[in-house]
Amino acid sequence: MYEYLNGILTEKLPEATIIDVSGIGYRCKTPLSTFSELPEVGKKVKLYISFIVREDSQTLYGFYSKHERDLFQLINTVSGIGPKTALALVGHLGLPAFNTAIQNDSINTISKVPGIGKKTATRLIVEMKDKLGFLEKMKTDADLDDVDTLSLDAINALINLGYHPNQAKKAVQKVRLNHERLNTLIPSALQHI
Repeated sequence: MYEYLNGILTEKLPEATIIDVSGIGYRCKTPLSTFSELPEVGKKVKLYISFIVREDSQTLYGFYSKHERDLFQLINTVSGIGPKTALALVGHLGLPAFNTAIQNDSINTISKVPGIGKKTATRLIVEMKDKLGFLEKMKTDADLDDVDTLSLDAINALINLGYHPNQAKKAVQKVRLNHERLNTLIPSALQHI
């Protein structure tokens, strides 16, 4: 129903954001990854939206990137996974780490996300295996948006070391122009985390 909201950021909290769009304040639940990307209060912001209607509520979920929103909606299709859990997965793992965890059957990686046990992680992996083609396309589209191959390799290496995807991406982007080889890019990026 809604694709995005474009307006002025009037309030930002780790779990929710309020955007003023032409005098109407929209409250959106947001993942931690989006919170870390938000500008200062009073600045313009654009969030991609997922609108979920339940019997007892109507809730907007806002994401800094379209790919995060699409991943949230995909995870939300898994039986037994609700919006709260999907939001936690997107906020803590992001698309590259989530995709890697599904491909490698990494129950431990997924169960590290708050609110997800080993049983839920196992079910998620089984059901998402059927959607790996879609995940790969999303990952490829996201990578082509603003990350070159060398940077992506470095970001994935940092994620595998346990760093948050957004933290890894920012660190690599800070030092990328000074490096043309992975073996120098990763140590340099680690110095900026």
